[in-house]
Amino acid sequence: MPRDALGVVTLPVGNPVVSGTAISADVQNATVADLASMIEDSLSRSGKGGMNAAMKFADGAAATPSVTFTTEPNTGIYRGGAGDLRAAILGVQRLRLTTTGAVVTGILDVTGAASVGGALDVVGNLSVTGSMGITRPDLPATNIVASASSGAWPGTSAAAAVPVTGLSVSITVIGRPVVLAVVPAFSGSNAEMGVIAGTTNSFASFQFTRAGGVLSTSTMTALATQYNTVGSFIQYDLPPAGTYTYTLQAFTSAADTIAICRHMQLVAIEL
Repeated sequence: MPRDALGVVTLPVGNPVVSGTAISADVQNATVADLASMIEDSLSRSGKGGMNAAMKFADGAAATPSVTFTTEPNTGIYRGGAGDLRAAILGVQRLRLTTTGAVVTGILDVTGAASVGGALDVVGNLSVTGSMGITRPDLPATNIVASASSGAWPGTSAAAAVPVTGLSVSITVIGRPVVLAVVPAFSGSNAEMGVIAGTTNSFASFQFTRAGGVLSTSTMTALATQYNTVGSFIQYDLPPAGTYTYTLQAFTSAADTIAICRHMQLVAIEL
């Protein structure tokens, strides 16, 4: 073989020819045969014939890719390191493929459906035309929990917070926001939540608790001997992953004032 695996050419025996040596058919024919073999083993610039083995390129860089174009030599593909294939546009890296996945630098514009079976790391804007078909398999099987109805709870006039009968729920969350809502229980009876004032202007307060700690308090005021109600009470919570018990408590500002919460229900929803 005149050319070895490293591309080194070995001259046939009798070459180089010493000055004054008579022309020899053996030497001349062997030389021509070697030249023909090397030319045949070289890649045609006009695309005559294809490669019989993998083509190896220099590593290149973003400004000088190893696979590039005559009219745009700073656009192409290059090797960034071990197991690291990159693509550059006008000398700037835009795509990187490694053993852990792909990284796109810039805008990823997807036209049509996109199915992602793992993590998608995009540096820049993600513009999608069409459906991505994304599901949320990490949501828990039950992420909405509702309490029993408060029924005909007689209310409280206590100055210290007391639990509203039945309005307690336990929910297991994975760390997403939780919405707490006190809503009508749709039990067929009139649902109401509010305050009945005594002989003076007064108020009733309702508060959500998580694991015994108060999250927030909402106060409703009524003028003397009057009655004031609301349709619902909503609170947002941001707990870490875990299992929590939420309750609704009530208290008043005067002994002749009543905090009422009849036929209502406490619902916890993890978003």
